[in-house]
Amino acid sequence: MSFFALRMKSCLILVLLLMASTATSAADDGGSLLLTISSGTMPIESLAFSPDGLQIVAPYDTTGARVYSTETGDMIHHLTHTTDVKAVAFSKDGKLIATVDTTFHTKFWDAETGMQVQTFLGTYLPMKIVFSPAGNHLAMVTPTGVQIYDINTGTQIYTAGALAHDAAYLVDKSVPAVTSTRLLVTSTTGIDMYDADSTYTMIQNFAPLTGADTEARALAVHPDGTHVAAAFSGASGASFTIKVYEVAAVPMLVKTLHGHTMTVGSLAFSPFGGQLVSTTGYMEAKVWEFPSGLLVRSLDNTMDHKTVDFSASGLIATSDMTGNVHLYSAFTGCRPQGPGRMVRFKCSKQNFIDNFGCVEDSCGNLQCPPELKEADARALCSNHQVQYEQQQGN
Repeated sequence: MSFFALRMKSCLILVLLLMASTATSAADDGGSLLLTISSGTMPIESLAFSPDGLQIVAPYDTTGARVYSTETGDMIHHLTHTTDVKAVAFSKDGKLIATVDTTFHTKFWDAETGMQVQTFLGTYLPMKIVFSPAGNHLAMVTPTGVQIYDINTGTQIYTAGALAHDAAYLVDKSVPAVTSTRLLVTSTTGIDMYDADSTYTMIQNFAPLTGADTEARALAVHPDGTHVAAAFSGASGASFTIKVYEVAAVPMLVKTLHGHTMTVGSLAFSPFGGQLVSTTGYMEAKVWEFPSGLLVRSLDNTMDHKTVDFSASGLIATSDMTGNVHLYSAFTGCRPQGPGRMVRFKCSKQNFIDNFGCVEDSCGNLQCPPELKEADARALCSNHQVQYEQQQGN
């Protein structure tokens, strides 16, 4: 798995999380819960991290939404509505927050000041909202398709599909020297792909239904645009799977993940692509390695886990039916230590301590010299699976 260079003002610290090959467990892991934020008392069906992972936005009862610090849980902004907010999102550049309430009003907020900068009235209550990569469009997932709004004018400009369960933008680089923006939509036909560079016309049925599948539900796009994960359910609940496809002119199914006992309602890749988290909304949340598909663990099975998001600071957020947002560590039971690459190996920690002068910290991570290179680490872990996670620190 390739890794990505980060330009940072502070020096790069290499953080390694190593696990013995026999230590991987899919047991319920309430121990990685770091923080619970109370955001009212009503069910929370949408939440979103800021791109840097330092903030999270979630609905707050019948008065709007709130932005919280992911470090302390303190409220930073209250985004006022006169009724329930059902969907929230951060723009890709982190400058705007969008919120939609049950009267179909969409509001845009300056993420830094919390001041309202735009509002418009829609026609349906969306299940989910998504900013386009360029930040000029807002896609609203509704029972009548995905409605596309121009953010500057507040007008609906296109509709993608006639029915939608979920949607996600894909920056497609599968054709050499060509970059295209696509919108993927799940429904009772599988996954459909639309041209988001022009008029959102349908390009292809990216992943049709197969076998006992009757619909595609939750959807997530790998951050480098190479793969797409989607949840499928079968007739009378016969099967609940997550399928991973490689993005190509002819998409290819590369992995099918089993383990859920209900339809998966929410999916999220880690921002650097090494993990995938899935939730059903009813006490099932699972963390998978990517690209291996190995089930790493299940989160606390006493919570509802209505929806999920993954932060650049190494946190997983889920919400529940009673107004709580739960923040988990993606890697261990404590917060990631500083900036750098997070690397998980299934071989001995002692190899790295002996050969590279790494030191184990109180979280069980190895703090290693910056000069430790990917090639050296792979050579040391020969014949063992290696997974890299690069992480932006505070």
